[in-house]
Amino acid sequence: MGVQRSVLGCVGLAAAVAIWGHSAAAEPAALHIAAFDAQSCVSEPEVRAALEQAGLVLGSPSPSPSPSPSPADAEAASTQIQIQGTPEHLSIVLRTAERVVSTSLPPATCATATDVVAAFLVSALAPVPLAPPLPAPPPGPPPLQAETLLEAVRAELARRGTQLVLERVRLSIERDGSGTWFARISGADQPSVTRTIVLGNFDELSAPRIATVTDGIALAVREVSALQRAPAVPPPSELALRHALDRVERDSSVSTWLGVGEVALGSSLLLLLLGGTAQPNAHLGFDTGGDAFMTASASVAVLGGSASFFVPDDYRRAVIGVSGLAAFGAFSTGLTLYGEHSVPTYSTAALAAGSYSSAALLGLNAIIRTPQISRLRAARRRLREPGASSDEVRSRVEADLAQSEPPLSPLLSYFPLIAGGVVAMLPSFADGFSNDERVVVAAGGAISCAIGLSGALLPSNYSRYQRELRELGVSDISFGVLPGARYGISLSGRF
Repeated sequence: MGVQRSVLGCVGLAAAVAIWGHSAAAEPAALHIAAFDAQSCVSEPEVRAALEQAGLVLGSPSPSPSPSPSPADAEAASTQIQIQGTPEHLSIVLRTAERVVSTSLPPATCATATDVVAAFLVSALAPVPLAPPLPAPPPGPPPLQAETLLEAVRAELARRGTQLVLERVRLSIERDGSGTWFARISGADQPSVTRTIVLGNFDELSAPRIATVTDGIALAVREVSALQRAPAVPPPSELALRHALDRVERDSSVSTWLGVGEVALGSSLLLLLLGGTAQPNAHLGFDTGGDAFMTASASVAVLGGSASFFVPDDYRRAVIGVSGLAAFGAFSTGLTLYGEHSVPTYSTAALAAGSYSSAALLGLNAIIRTPQISRLRAARRRLREPGASSDEVRSRVEADLAQSEPPLSPLLSYFPLIAGGVVAMLPSFADGFSNDERVVVAAGGAISCAIGLSGALLPSNYSRYQRELRELGVSDISFGVLPGARYGISLSGRF
């Protein structure tokens, strides 16, 4: 039973603290001790002293204990206090105009009853001390600006002897939405060479912070600078394209020397015709058919070889081929028309017919599709510049390179020349001809066959380019009309 009363007393104590403590904190009110039970052993002066020490306002002491306060007293005081019972069964009644609360206190003795009651009343009715207001937090540092951080890093790099201009790099610093700083270092000569590093999330720019940030940036600056100085390795497709452009340049030089050779041969024949030492009895002039074709042969060789130095690169090889074969055909025709000659007529006629036919087919090739040699040579010079290579540039160069492929097969173009050479060599295997005649027809036919076979069987530059792509593991297929071509459809693509 004693334990139950203690528990009830604690519960009542908590309820009283909750109710009356809230009232006291909201608005302190005057207290009036209405009654003291004589059996409670509670000393009214000691209770008053404890309440006054706690800062509570008390009314005048009660004249004598009574079981209950009068209505007039209840209205005169804000809170009426009534103490009842014995030390073992103490109870306190708190009464206002709005409510009445009664609570039982834990068991006590006569010596401790006054302390128990005073402690309860002070804890229940004393005003709650108010904590002083907390001071406003000091204002934080302003947010760090990207320009400020960038200037600090530049100054630290300069102090360490690293000049961004001399290293050929660009530095930019920015901050994302989460507040994290990033530094981006890119090459001035090669913008594709770039590095991005995370600097962290901070707003205080201290000396240790600047040193730490600069360490990472300095390392990235040296890396980007070294990558720019290192020779760039082109992809396999671009490597094959550069090889093809190198062959274009070499072919252009060969064409120049072919023109020189053609002029030299034509000039030599002219000198022989002028001196009248050419056989058989040939002279410079147009008196006879043989002389006319001999003179025309020398003139075409000289004029065609000379013209190759003045025409654009796109037509130089075609001019040399057409004029050279035409001159050879005219020379063979002149030999055929001379009445006195030591070789069969059909041999020289076959050489002439084959030369004229192949010259016509080469000229037709140039008319149908003009090879873009000038643009290919310009592209070769441009691709050597840093950063000039791109997918668009390579596509245009590939299209120009494909246009250099003759529309008519080289085998078809040079077949008449090969056939003429074979026919011209037949007397060397037949009976009835002298050794000199056999040597002459064999030499003429062999020269014709050699020229024809070299032109027909040697792969074109574009064919070699495609073969190199396949060897490098890159397949090339395209479809569409070639740029600038009048006729023909090409299939292209890469996978």
